[in-house]
Amino acid sequence: MAIRNVIFDFYGTLARAAHPTPSLTELLSMLGVDVTPEVADRWHVERLDGVVHAEASASRETYEEWEEDRWRRMLADCGVTCKHAANLMNAIRVQVRGFHVASYPEAGAVLEELRSRGLRVGVCSNWHWDLDPYLQQAEISGLVELAVTSARVGARKDHPLIYSRTLEAMDAVSAESVFVGDSWRPDVIGPLANGFVRAVHIDRGRGAQDDLPPGAIRVADLSGVLSIV
Repeated sequence: MAIRNVIFDFYGTLARAAHPTPSLTELLSMLGVDVTPEVADRWHVERLDGVVHAEASASRETYEEWEEDRWRRMLADCGVTCKHAANLMNAIRVQVRGFHVASYPEAGAVLEELRSRGLRVGVCSNWHWDLDPYLQQAEISGLVELAVTSARVGARKDHPLIYSRTLEAMDAVSAESVFVGDSWRPDVIGPLANGFVRAVHIDRGRGAQDDLPPGAIRVADLSGVLSIV
């Protein structure tokens, strides 16, 4: 079958932080919270990859409550008492929901070229409830047909549900679709396991050492996608 659809991850693939931004554990350390390596590993966001949270995604309110409950439990794991948790929670909210993004230099031109070839372009991201404002910040909102987030679907990549919902929203099939992203399991292994004809791993000079499975290709940046589709 011919390739008709190109689906992108968002953060780390199409866009990055507009300004240097500490990770959540780095932020807490800066605020005087003792985040041990064990705690940092236990609460790293990648621990959520593949997780289903359908009940939490019933509405924006339930999702944000679910998200904040995780932050509170992380603070408790760091030994933070309830007395000090409120101020720290405010800092986390600003960090996680209030930062700004910018597109990678080649992103806009690549998306425009794909669309000029008649390909349909979508976004599938492990992201919070709203992605549209960040697409606008990155100045690519008019270059993608739609964007699907884990918060709204109720499952995070690499769970099959988020891929199927994205394809359904695009009225597309996996056998005619390519997935592009920078994360190994969510953007390469997951899509291939769910029938995508190809997965493109964006390396950006990190020197990834993972062996590429059949159907996977590694490129330096988004420009490399143009030679594949």
